[in-house]
Formats: sequence, C-alpha cells, structure tokens
Amino acid sequence: MKYFYKSISALFVFFMVSGVIAGERNAWKVEPISHSTGYTVPGSMMSQHQFGMLKHSNICASDELYLIWSSDRADIWSLSGQRVNVLANFDGISLEMPLEVVSIKELGGNKHLVMFSHVYANDAVIDLIGKSQRLTVSMPQEDPAMAALFGVNQDSFNIAGFMDARAAAAQRCNGLSDQITTAANF
Repeated sequence: MKYFYKSISALFVFFMVSGVIAGERNAWKVEPISHSTGYTVPGSMMSQHQFGMLKHSNICASDELYLIWSSDRADIWSLSGQRVNVLANFDGISLEMPLEVVSIKELGGNKHLVMFSHVYANDAVIDLIGKSQRLTVSMPQEDPAMAALFGVNQDSFNIAGFMDARAAAAQRCNGLSDQITTAANF
C-alpha cells in the first residue's frame, strides 16, 4: 500500500508538472479576429497585453505582427494612425518594430486598448520568434510624452510554442480561404 501511494504521488507530480509545462507551451490562442485568423499570447504582467500575428484569408503564407497594449490616458487618441517604434527583445536579441496604431478601443473611464499592426514579419523574424522562448516588449522611452501615454511600459510574453500556433493558424486560414473560394464559385 505504501508503494501504491508513492506511485500515485509520483504520477500526480508528473502530471502536474507536465500540465504546467504544457500550459506554458500552449498559452497561444488561435481565434478569428475580424475576417482573419489571429494567434496571440498574453503578457505576463498584464493579460490585456497581447503579442501575436494575423493571417488574412487568401494570403495565409504571410504573418502580420499584432500587438495590443493598455493605456489609462485620455490623450492616447493622439497616437491614432501613427507609427511607434516598439522595442522587442527575443531571448537577448533586440530589434525595433515600427508598428502602426490601427485602432484604439475604449474600455470605460480612461482605460483603453491600443492595437498596433500593419507590419509583416519576414522569414528571419519568423525564424527568430520560432527559436525564442521569451519576448520582452518595451514602449519607446526616448520621447517622454509618448512614454507617459502607457502606464506599463514593458511586458514579457512566453512565446514557446509559436511554430505550433502558427501552423494551427495557417490551417484555419487556409480553411477559411477555401470556404471563400467555394462561395465565390457559386
């Protein structure tokens, strides 16, 4: 009986650890975003922060960078349509991402979600993300007025499992593209 409990305890610990690891690797969420397929992962400091990519129907081989960031400033609207040079650090490799503010969603009061996008990732960036485990995103600090627009200027994202999420998003996107093509042929 003593060995039975030890075995059960060992299995329990194994499955708990496996579940945590699997949960970390599967933090990516693949979902419809407008008429596209998004695959995103939440920030570790703010779950409202999202990093990911969009695959648009009929151009499923391309990946558009996608970042959602929070702001508690009413004057965040001044960024609408502007490019913001966001710093991205992938496991110690830094690059600047010139993302455009494509929408701002008011959540109530002075709480807003800012969506950055309109930049497509090239093969080198896809490869870098695929080989990385953690991404740290920092809002620009050179311009104090812009830095003040974001209450949280830095967040990190567990991006392990990116290639699996990308494959799932491509499969969903291709399925949508097939449906659109079929509907257009009727």
